[in-house]
Amino acid sequence: ILKIALSIQLIGAILLSFVFIPDYGLGEGIYYSIFHSISAFCNAGFDIIGDSLIQYQDNSFILLVIAGLIMSGGLGFIVWEELLHFPKTRKIGNYSKIVLTATISIWIVGTLLFWLTETGNGTFDHLSFGDRLANYFFLSVTPRTAGYVNIDYSLLSLPSIFLTIVLMFIGASSGSTGGGIKVTTLVVMLVVIYRSINHESSRILNRAISKDTVRRAFFIFGA
Repeated sequence: ILKIALSIQLIGAILLSFVFIPDYGLGEGIYYSIFHSISAFCNAGFDIIGDSLIQYQDNSFILLVIAGLIMSGGLGFIVWEELLHFPKTRKIGNYSKIVLTATISIWIVGTLLFWLTETGNGTFDHLSFGDRLANYFFLSVTPRTAGYVNIDYSLLSLPSIFLTIVLMFIGASSGSTGGGIKVTTLVVMLVVIYRSINHESSRILNRAISKDTVRRAFFIFGA
């Protein structure tokens, strides 16, 4: 856990320093880079800039680096361990498959939905296409309990606010630095509901879902 966390945070700090050092000077720039790399990876959302990342709306590099750190922390250490050992083992466990599939799907769907809701609202019309896309993607990533903002949320449309709340509720994966009910809880619920409608037993990747797991998933959702 320490190796994974420190390695990712170090890479993030180095990447952030390419912008923060020119903006804030050597000493302060290094400090800002380290602080925000740790904060983003830990899904803490703390910033010492003052307005989070609003002033970096037009800097896709910063948005994508912070988003990458948030995503890295949100995947969870179990998934990272299997990904790092994949070149040797050539195996990914069912849990990691579920987390990766669900998480990537949420990122993509979230980005597309923010694109649809905010294009009509004209929120990012002052930006280039690439920067707009980066901002939509960031809006999809940061609600997963990270808390960084790239815009004053009072400017977003109501559908985008609702979508943000949904993403906050779902959160990240188990064993990660993020919160929420967890993507695995959501997947279990959706599979159980879908299978029940079709009068089928609840299974994921040819593995049966225990009744205890189903009860816990719905209890977490309801609590």
